[in-house]
Amino acid sequence: MIVSYKWLQTYFKDKLPVPAKVAEAFTFGAFEIEGTEEVGGAADSKTGENDTAFDLKVLPDRACYALSHRGVASEFSAITSQKMTMPELIKEPITLNEKVSVKVVDERLCRRYCTRYIKNVSVGASPEWLREKLEAVGQRSINTIVDATNFVMLDMGQPLHAFDADKVNGGIVVRLAKAGEKIELLPEKSSPILSRNIELQETDLVIADEIGPIAIAGVKGGVRAAVTPITKNLIIESANFDPVSVRKTSTRLNLRNDASKRFENNLSVTLAEDAMEEVSVLIKKLCPNASVGAVTDVFSQPAKETTITVSADFISARLGVKLSTDQIENVFAKLNIGFEKKSGKKGNGYLLTVPAVRLDLNIPEDIVEEVGRIYGYDKIVPAIPKKVATPIAVNKIAYWTEKIKDVLFGLGFSEVQTYSLVSKGEVEIQNPLASDKKCLRTSLYEGMTKSLEQNSKNATLLGTDEIKIFEVGTVFDLQGEHVALSLGVSITKNVKKRDQVMLEIINKAFQAISDAVGKKIETPKLADGNAAVGEIDLSDLISELSAPKVWDINKLSGEIKYSPFSIYPFMVRDVAVFVPTTISEKEVSAVIVSAAGSLMIRHDLFDVFTKKFESGEEKKSYAFHLVFQSRERTLVEDEVNAAMKKVSDALAAKSWQVR
Repeated sequence: MIVSYKWLQTYFKDKLPVPAKVAEAFTFGAFEIEGTEEVGGAADSKTGENDTAFDLKVLPDRACYALSHRGVASEFSAITSQKMTMPELIKEPITLNEKVSVKVVDERLCRRYCTRYIKNVSVGASPEWLREKLEAVGQRSINTIVDATNFVMLDMGQPLHAFDADKVNGGIVVRLAKAGEKIELLPEKSSPILSRNIELQETDLVIADEIGPIAIAGVKGGVRAAVTPITKNLIIESANFDPVSVRKTSTRLNLRNDASKRFENNLSVTLAEDAMEEVSVLIKKLCPNASVGAVTDVFSQPAKETTITVSADFISARLGVKLSTDQIENVFAKLNIGFEKKSGKKGNGYLLTVPAVRLDLNIPEDIVEEVGRIYGYDKIVPAIPKKVATPIAVNKIAYWTEKIKDVLFGLGFSEVQTYSLVSKGEVEIQNPLASDKKCLRTSLYEGMTKSLEQNSKNATLLGTDEIKIFEVGTVFDLQGEHVALSLGVSITKNVKKRDQVMLEIINKAFQAISDAVGKKIETPKLADGNAAVGEIDLSDLISELSAPKVWDINKLSGEIKYSPFSIYPFMVRDVAVFVPTTISEKEVSAVIVSAAGSLMIRHDLFDVFTKKFESGEEKKSYAFHLVFQSRERTLVEDEVNAAMKKVSDALAAKSWQVR
């Protein structure tokens, strides 16, 4: 949700803090800030000042009210205690006798439908203040009518739509599409010239007239009844549609927009009426000669007042901090939650009345979360949970999985986790994120071989000639799912009978697992070039084993240090040097480390031999791999060459012969 700083300011009489402080308040109290940007905004032409746009990450739990400037302003007010001024709802006087005829066929999918005539409008360019407000939040100004509906949606959170009344034949019917029906949709923002022809399905909810569909409910309007520069009379729609229906249709048609995003997050039905009045007043302001008709309001599912009973002790216990009733009631007031004190057998509590737009508040735990975040999670001191007196049953799968992992760790294997989504499989995803991630994996083989390949490329960086890894993961087929165990081995150096050597490593590992679990394991093993893989059905194996009644999980002994790896590529150089036979590898290594500098992150001895020269003198040759890498940037050739020259010069200074 893109939010304008100046737009937020309209909800507060007192000056807001600087944008950086506003962003900080949102981060700690409500939303993650994905970015801020200085943009042109309202009143630029008068003050010359720029606006600031906040990109707020509004998650689904708060989207029912927070995908609007009004909702975001209410959050800022609650977090900072800065008083918010809610604008008075003004109703435009009715000057037109005509009413729109509306029939809602499926009341489950259309919970409320408000509509009215507005006649004698003029469609043209919007005034500068309106264009600037929309452009400040990334919206394209289209015309007075469309801009008015978009402004109210971004301000209040309720999507609206305007039809050209003279293009609508008969009354409005809200119904499911008929088999074979089609609609030509309005162009997308990304392609404002091209419209789109859609064949509808019988599960799509549409807005129709006597001829056929004129819009897909909650998703997109059609071309046939679209507002154009010559439009004189309007039918304004302010409705509430079933979120699941909107989500399914918009996803199937790949039509995700501002309206569908709000509808699919379940808006309060109370917003429809208020938004109708707001947009009517705005259109009248933009078109002074317009006449406004009465609202036709088909309200099949009236909003029910949500009440929640909760006690102060319950809130304090769940948060882990003792809060006074004054502190708790102060949070209720900030969030506009009505409360009435109640006494009962379980102590004193509250009967709370939740604001109509807060459809995310339904159970006592929701209230605990609200109190906690407004009070400040940073003020709650962490505490270690109390020990549970009741013995906990041993999870057999976890027990044996950990035992097997310990065996593999002891054999020098490392654990990996690869993607569950792959390019081919028996179970396909309906809406894949990418073509190579459209199926659930039927085995761990594909991920294991890719991981072996990637690790082998970094063998020098890792300082090893053998890559030994394993994965425990869920695999899927048409019969269901099970947990598999896969072992992978790759040898990067040249050895005789490489495939046989790799398979022997896997065989020994599975034999060690067999010894640990007390059951012989038979597994297919595949070797191909530089890699070998073996995989078993771990669920099947564990199902035949029994677990102890008590599992003593000891703490890890010793100090374990973790350090992040560099994301930048490494370079490898080799250096070999002849030294007197009395000189050890450690002495040569010390000279290299001292001269190479901080860019050398590791070095390994890979070759040693003794040579007798013509003079009769014997010397020993040491050859090293030197690995260079930076944590801050990609190295360039000159940097590594300079480091290698220092190494060569340092070795030569010892009267050693660099080869």
